[in-house]
Amino acid sequence: MRASSKKHHRRAFLRWGLSLTAGAPFALAAARNVLAEVAATALSSVAPAAGGGAQGRVAIVPCVSYGAEVDSALRKSFDLPGGIGAL
Repeated sequence: MRASSKKHHRRAFLRWGLSLTAGAPFALAAARNVLAEVAATALSSVAPAAGGGAQGRVAIVPCVSYGAEVDSALRKSFDLPGGIGAL
């Protein structure tokens, strides 16, 4: 192998760096579009529950701090949809 084939030139480095820097926004936009398309496809493939409504029940309980009120908020959030006794 010739020694000159292993040389790294500043101009080549700058050319590659500029190309990557200029192309990064386009690559990110393309990736964002692909991810949005995949998410839309995944959401459209989820079949609705029989009867047209959602089967899951959700409870949202406010909790201002991570102190003593967390325990009571968790208990309330599990009790509102019917409890977790079956689990």
